[in-house]
Amino acid sequence: MTCEKIEERRQKKLEAQLEAQLERISDESSQINLLAQFETRRRKKETQKDSGRPLTTTEQEPSKTRTTPSTRLHASSKTSSPRRFRRKFLLSEVQTIDDFFEGRRKADHVRESISPHSSPTFCVKKATGGWRIAHTFNNLDDATIPAQTPIPRKDMDLDAMSGSVIYSAIDLTNGFYQILMRETFLSRPSAPPAACSGSGS
Repeated sequence: MTCEKIEERRQKKLEAQLEAQLERISDESSQINLLAQFETRRRKKETQKDSGRPLTTTEQEPSKTRTTPSTRLHASSKTSSPRRFRRKFLLSEVQTIDDFFEGRRKADHVRESISPHSSPTFCVKKATGGWRIAHTFNNLDDATIPAQTPIPRKDMDLDAMSGSVIYSAIDLTNGFYQILMRETFLSRPSAPPAACSGSGS
């Protein structure tokens, strides 16, 4: 069914509703106001049609409406677009968040990003009265296809470290900032494990 036929059916339905409303209204001034409202709506529709503007989704037949997912490589089709979050922060929270990221930036742990796949940051009150930085990864996890990488066995790791004298515990502190990424993967929620061999986070 074309958009013109859909609009024609919709117009006939509105006219039938108008006639039914006019029969229930005995006051002449109310009838005039109702007719004026109907005429205004009709002219608006004709103007939109003459201007060539496509009909909105609600004006089209649902079975004919096409949807184009905007998912990117390695992003799940469950979420069609990145989500934006807005939170209201106290001034002390803003200062804590700014200091946190400024310290990470100076240490070259993080850098400014324009990726749409970001995670909201907020503060949680500590028992001591300060603020703890927290990140919400729920929606990012929902939009990410997990990497199919097998977890190594503990005995294999112990065998690989056998005879070593230097061990690193860098991942015990903020390990999620240590993920290696290439420049081409910075705007994506995830990347293939075999391709993540660059430097920088």
